[in-house]
This record gives sequence, structure tokens and C-alpha cells, in this order.
Amino acid sequence: MNMRVFFKSLSLLLGFFPLQMKADEKEVNAAGWGTASHSSFFGNWYPQNAQDGRPGTCTHTQTQSTPWWKLDLLKVYSVNRVVITNRPDCCSERINGAEIRVGNDSSNFSSNPLCAVVSSIPAGGSSSYPCNRMEGRYVTVVIPGNDRILTLCEVEVYVVYPGNLAAGRSVTQSSTTNSWIAEQAIDFNPGFTYPQSACSSTLSQTNPWWRLDLRQIYRVNRVVVTNRLDCCPERINGAEIRIGNSLENNGNNNPICAVISSIPAGVSSAYACNDMEGRYVNLIIPGDSRFLTVCEVEVYGEGPCLKQTFVKLKLKSSWSLSEAAARVPLLTQLESALAGRGISNVTLRWSQLPKQEVMRKEAAPENVALKGRAVQSSLYGARWGSGNAIDGIRYAPGEATSCAMTLQRVDSWWRLDLLEYHYINRVTITNRADCCPERLTGVEIRIGDSLENNGNNNPRCAVVSWAVPAGGTVSFSCVGMGGRYVNMFLPKINTFLTLCEVEVYGTVYREKKIFLRMGLASSVDTASVNNTFLNQLQSALGLSLAPDVRLSWTRLPYHSVTHKPKKPTRCTNGH
Repeated sequence: MNMRVFFKSLSLLLGFFPLQMKADEKEVNAAGWGTASHSSFFGNWYPQNAQDGRPGTCTHTQTQSTPWWKLDLLKVYSVNRVVITNRPDCCSERINGAEIRVGNDSSNFSSNPLCAVVSSIPAGGSSSYPCNRMEGRYVTVVIPGNDRILTLCEVEVYVVYPGNLAAGRSVTQSSTTNSWIAEQAIDFNPGFTYPQSACSSTLSQTNPWWRLDLRQIYRVNRVVVTNRLDCCPERINGAEIRIGNSLENNGNNNPICAVISSIPAGVSSAYACNDMEGRYVNLIIPGDSRFLTVCEVEVYGEGPCLKQTFVKLKLKSSWSLSEAAARVPLLTQLESALAGRGISNVTLRWSQLPKQEVMRKEAAPENVALKGRAVQSSLYGARWGSGNAIDGIRYAPGEATSCAMTLQRVDSWWRLDLLEYHYINRVTITNRADCCPERLTGVEIRIGDSLENNGNNNPRCAVVSWAVPAGGTVSFSCVGMGGRYVNMFLPKINTFLTLCEVEVYGTVYREKKIFLRMGLASSVDTASVNNTFLNQLQSALGLSLAPDVRLSWTRLPYHSVTHKPKKPTRCTNGH
């Protein structure tokens, strides 16, 4: 086996990288983010030519003592290595002896720490020099000595971002201004020189937001946000950093990590999130006519977090889950449903095999309105009778001739008589489709047994408090209510009442007869006051939470005289 190939394969297997890069670190060429200058100009060999990403354009000084080229990264970075490309056409020896220095002194750069010394680079060749995470804002290439020329065709400065969870993730935002796409906020480029190609920005809008999807749940300990340098630093003021697992309201309802009061132009500010757990990291600015401009977002934390949760499910299914062929597709469908709600990193398995229980299928709720009778307070015309609202036709094309309608009156009403007492589950109303949908707004649904005020004083189930669209159908839960009459009432409004269908779902009250034989010890003649006695007994039952009990005599009580026993004689003195 070729030993060179073997060691290469082994190094990849063990996870080693050049310059001992860790798996969670990202190395990026930051040379293009800064500004370049040099000690002297020679023609059009500008200092920017060494940072433009094109080896065919070079920088060139005049012949001088100690010529230099300097890159200002505009902020402090951990410089991992520097790559220099030499001139291809001639004079390759000019680079010999050049020093690469990294530090924070912009004027006396010879005092900055030395990264490496260039012994030589072949013509047109590129050589890499490790700087081992030297901290600094300025990277300088200088040749000590007299009568020297410095020519550089490309300088690449690789900085490291250890543990930035945002790297390589997917992002989105509420809107986009021209080329200021959401992805530019996680490209590591702070946008100090060309923000339009390195920062993200929304349009001016209400509550603009930007969202990062980490793809899995992490414990986030801090978020770093870099503000725009060239202008408008105040745009970031008031931005909220939110972290969580929900996509409700585009993730903007997740818990708040921090609120950004302000960030100076071009500055990176860190916000502690104290190990908040979440998959999504959002920035949102509440308010109207706001821009959200972000030049860089870094997220640091630990993870991914794997949590084991046990859920007890009760499933109504015609499948037999005793067979694995049925259980596996069920878990697959549940995982797919969770993924559709933005939870894609969940693995489901059975901790206990499901037990099957045979259950009777409940009958579908019945529209009991179809068996009732309807009346209304007035009649707009013969074709608009009250019975049209319970004919089973929600909507007929053309003019609403299958609807009930009153005249334009104050306190218009429509009443359904169910003929018997019913327990009401829900009431559904369908609005007119051809015109005038606003007439349904304000309708009160009242349910009860009373015909006082034509039934409109019965307890209220619901009010149609919003505009129901033309032809729309709305349902109201009335669980716990009961009665014989269901009213639609428009109080204190001078308008037409139009109903195209009213559906009432519930069950009829069925009386159960129970025969009781009672023996009563009483001094009252129950045969003469039997009705009073029944009323008192029924009232007592009502106080004991049995108000729907009705008592009647199946046989009139008869009277029998029972003699009261005498008290036994108490003996004294032993007699």
C-alpha cells in the first residue's frame, strides 16, 4: 500500500485538519473585507490589487527603504494563516525576506508580532504561512532593507470563527431590499467596504424580521450581531432576539433572549442568552415603517440537544396495530406531520406495543333543525318564508330564493321550534351569497324554553360579532345549553334579517320513568295534600342537582293509621 495515501486516509478518518482546525470551526478569507494601502505607488499597481481575488493583478511599490503593504481588517480577528501569491512574469526574488506581521498598531507596524518570514516563492506560486490564531486588526507585509521593491499579486488572510452555529445554515427574512439577501448576514463578511454584497436588509415595513434555522435544537449561550458601518446604525435599535422551536408568527412568538437598545456603526455586540434552547433564532423590530439591516449574526452554544419524551396516545383507527406492518407506517405518518409543522428532527419509536380496544362508532351529530318548525317576526315576500332557513340548502346559485328574510324592522327575529327539549351542541349559520352579507353582523343566538318576548329573552349562546363573507358558513359552540326554541335575534338594529340556512346539532331530551314505592311516617294527611307534597319533594331534588326530574303519582297515596308505641315504664328502687 502506498504509505503516503495511507497516512492521508488515516488523517481524514481521525478528523485532523490543516493547522489543527476543529470540526466546529470555520476558516474564511477576510482579505476582501478590509482596506489596503502601501508605502508608495508605482503606476497603476494599486494596493487593492492584492486583495481583489485575481492573481493576475498585482500591487507594486517604488524602489525604497523598507517598502510595505498593509491590510486594515477594520476589526480584530484571529488570523489563522496568510497566503501570498508571487508575480508570475519576472522578478520573483523580490519577495525574499518579506515579513508578515499581525497586530493592532496601525502606524508602527514593525512592533506588531511576527507571523512568518518569506524565504522565497516561485514565480506565479502561492505559499501559505501559519499564524496560529494571532489576534489583530492589521496584517502587514514588509521587506526590511534599502533599495527594495515589494510586489504582491494576491494576499489571502484566513481568520477563524470557532463554534459559530450560524455557519452554513438556512435563513430567510420578511422581505428583501434589492441584493441585500438574508444569507449575507451569515457569510462572515461584516460588510464594512461593500455592505450591499455582505449585509441583509428588509424593505421598510411593519414588524420586519430575519430568521435563522439551526436545523436542530441547540442550547444558545450568546448571539453576536454586527451593525452596518456606512450609515443608518439606528435602524437596529429596538430589535428583539428570540429563540425557540415554534414557527408560529414566523417564529416571532418564541421567548426573548435580549432587546438591542443600540449598536454603534460597524460594531459587533454580544448578547447573553443563558443556554436558551431552540432551533430558530429570530431578529424582529416591532413597529411600523421599519427596516431591519443586519451585517452579521453569529450564534454560539452547545448541541444539538436530543431529548427523549414519552407520549401516551389514544388512536381511533380501523387499522390493527398489533402487526408491525401497520405500526411502522403510522410512525412515519406522524413524523411527516410533525415535519410539516417545522419539527423535522424528531425520531419516533414505540416504547410499548399498542393495545387494541374495540370501540363502537358514535353516530354523527344530527341536524335536528330539519325536523322543527320556523316562524319569523315579519315576511319580506312569499318566496322568503321562515322555512327556507331549515330546508337543508345552504346555498342556491343566483338570487337567494332559498333563504328566509324579514322586512326592515327594529328587533327582527327568527325562531325555530324543535317541538321537544333538546341538548344543543352547536349552531351553524349560512349567510346570503348574492348580496348584503353585512346584514348578519350582530345576530344573537338564543336558546331556551321560554316564549317570553317571542323567545328572545332566552339565554344567549353567541353573537355574530364579525363580518361573515357572502355565502360563508360559521359555527358556534353551545355545549351545555338546552331548550325547545332556538332564536336568531337582531336587537336595536333597523335592518333586514336574512338567513340562508340554520343548522342545529344536538340530541333530544328523553325522559326515563322510575317507579318508587314510599312509606312515609307523617302526621300530615298526604292523601289530601298530595300535589303540595310532590312540589316540595321535586323542589328538594332540584336543590340536590337534579333539576330535570318531574314527579307524578302513578297511584294516589292511601292513608293507614299507625299507633304510636308507648314509652316503657322506668323502674326505680329495684322494683
